[in-house]
Amino acid sequence: MPEVSGWIASYAMGSIGHRAALGLEAELVTEGPYAISRNPGYVGDLLLMIGYVVLTDSRLAAIVAAVGAIWFILAPFAEEPWLETQYGEAYRRYKECHPRFLGVVSDVDR
Repeated sequence: MPEVSGWIASYAMGSIGHRAALGLEAELVTEGPYAISRNPGYVGDLLLMIGYVVLTDSRLAAIVAAVGAIWFILAPFAEEPWLETQYGEAYRRYKECHPRFLGVVSDVDR
């Protein structure tokens, strides 16, 4: 599981490019892993932490992963206002038909 989840996170970051990953001006990416989730990198990171906790069976790893999970779950809420300002109506339409993490994907605007 850690290998797959690490690949998911890396693929997501590679899909948006280094400029967008650094928060610099770039095009809105809605293809690849971003067609499934608005935050596929965070999904991959969360899965990676879960896998590490399961593999290590460590209470300390579970505590660290829980803190990390809180960060990765809350981060999109802080990022979304900036994304709406950066990409405007295109992001609002994207947000309406793509789940924040995982879930049912709408066919709106596809």
